[in-house]
Amino acid sequence: LGGGEIINAPRKQVLLHDGRKVKAHQATFHEKHNEYWYSVSPDSHQHAKDHGCEYYLFIMSNVGFVMLPFKEMEAHFQFAYTSKNMDGTTRQYQVHISPPPNVVIKEYGKAKDRDISKYFEARTD
Repeated sequence: LGGGEIINAPRKQVLLHDGRKVKAHQATFHEKHNEYWYSVSPDSHQHAKDHGCEYYLFIMSNVGFVMLPFKEMEAHFQFAYTSKNMDGTTRQYQVHISPPPNVVIKEYGKAKDRDISKYFEARTD
């Protein structure tokens, strides 16, 4: 990625050297499901969007990362597994991404999983 500077540490927002603003997420890898699991709250998403972030940076431990445009993420929210608040509103969206070679984002209900390998970059160091 070439480095960057943290512009909002609590919200994990980073300005990359190439000018892109990203919302970074670390993963938990679940071997049983062979997926990296992330969560995104509606508030966090809106804050990042309001502050000019254009991409989600999903870090996949030592494997690499997915740089997913906001528009792709917003499309995923329609089919994401969610956890709810007591009042029924969405507390967080679950984001499940499979590792290479077939990098897909898991969609729920009747939606098919989406291939997002074009947004994946393998770690090179």
